[in-house]
Formats: sequence, C-alpha cells, structure tokens
Amino acid sequence: MKYLYITSAIIFLISFYACENVIDIDLNSSNPALVADAFIEPNKAASLSLNYTADYFGTDEPKYEGNAEVVITSSNGNSEALQHRGNGIYTGNLLKGQVGQNYELSIKLGDEEYLGSTELLTPTSILELDFVEASGPGSTRGDDAYNLIILFTNNVDEENYYLLKYFMNDEIVEHQFTALPAEFIGNTEVVQYDPLFPVYEKGDKVRVEIFSIDEGTYTYYSQLQEITRGRGGSSTPYNPQSNMGNDILGYFRAWSMDSKTITINP
Repeated sequence: MKYLYITSAIIFLISFYACENVIDIDLNSSNPALVADAFIEPNKAASLSLNYTADYFGTDEPKYEGNAEVVITSSNGNSEALQHRGNGIYTGNLLKGQVGQNYELSIKLGDEEYLGSTELLTPTSILELDFVEASGPGSTRGDDAYNLIILFTNNVDEENYYLLKYFMNDEIVEHQFTALPAEFIGNTEVVQYDPLFPVYEKGDKVRVEIFSIDEGTYTYYSQLQEITRGRGGSSTPYNPQSNMGNDILGYFRAWSMDSKTITINP
C-alpha cells in the first residue's frame, strides 16, 4: 500500500505591489519518516512492512527497516514476536487472528517504542453484486456506463464500519475506495450500497472487496479518502493520523474481508 508524505513549504504573503517582483520560494527537504503498514486477518498471522519515506526531491528508493523488535499480543493474553523476512517485512507464525479479539502491536527501535491497537470484527458476506446504467456524474461517459449495486450482511451486535475496494479487469482502481461509517449502516442485517464511482463499461470485469473494520481504522481511511479526493477541508496538506503515535506514519489494522466478482454484461 502507498502512503502520502508531504514535505513542508514556506509560504510568503505578498503585498499588492510585489506582483511585479520575482519571488523565490524555498521548499524544504524533510528527514525520512518511519512508515508501518501492519494488519492481521481471521485465521492468519500478523504481517508488518516497515520502511522510511524518501525525500520528496530525492531520487533514492525508500529504505527498509530490518532491526526492529516487533511483538503482537491478543486480548486473551497470547503473544508472538514477528520475524524479519527481509526487505522490511515482518510476519508471525503461531498467533492467528480471531474474531472478537483485540490486538496490540509493539514496534521497538532503539529507545523508541510505537504501540497500536485494533479489534477484529465479524466478516461480512456479499449477498449480491449487480450493476445498473449510470445515472450520476459518471453517466457523462455515454450510454455504455454502469454503476454497481452491492448488498452485504451486517452484524447488528457490533458497531461495524466497512471499507470497500474496487478492482477493474484485475487491477485496483486507484484512489477509489469507500469508508462507510456505522451511522450509514444503522441497525440493519442487510445493507445496500450503490456507489456512483467507479463507473464501468460493458465488458469490464469487476471485483469488490468489503472489509469489516473498527472505528479507528475507519477514521484513518476516511482521512485518506479526503486527501486522495482533494476534500481535506484545509489548504495545508496532512497525513492520516496513525494509531501508533505521532512520530510514525501508517496504521495497524485488524480486518476481515469478503469479495465478489462480476462482468458488466447488460
């Protein structure tokens, strides 16, 4: 997964007569920041990718971190140290994700420790994936434009949030994902969601993945959604808030997923 990292800039306020002058703006370089992408799924061991951001103006590839001490602990008291497998990838082996458990991830680097926690909720089931002729903004593509209709289950005994990812012809649709809050879902066992984006054409092979996520993971992805779609509500770019501390980017999430595939064939 790609993470946004924005270098800071010095912004000058210019008086009305300065428009005739040449203004030099100094864009600062930034020190590398630690990025953690960690997750655990039902019946699978935890995985972590750990690396550093590259300077915005630099040409070097991001550097991997292979010297961290990484431990995952479940709310039932089980724990496991994740092993470095190379290129900043750490994985577990024995501790597998269980629905209803909370998990804490500890990353130690020298004197620094980063802690994140998350809850693994009940997976949804996609009951129906269908399409309809586009009627929203995407309909400007012409008659051969279609939106999805998605029906999926919801566990009313949990406060579930959902993340939807879209794939077209076996490739993920970049910057097109949906984070649905519990308020949208409500207290219903079956949810219908009709996204206006992405828009598909006849013959497209479409896959939808729906992840059951907790509130913190929803907040992270809703912030990311605002940034990638240019709706951050601020003139100053920012990074989504990590659940592992202020001095680290990325997120530790527990999620369960179901997927379904159709071909647009009206």
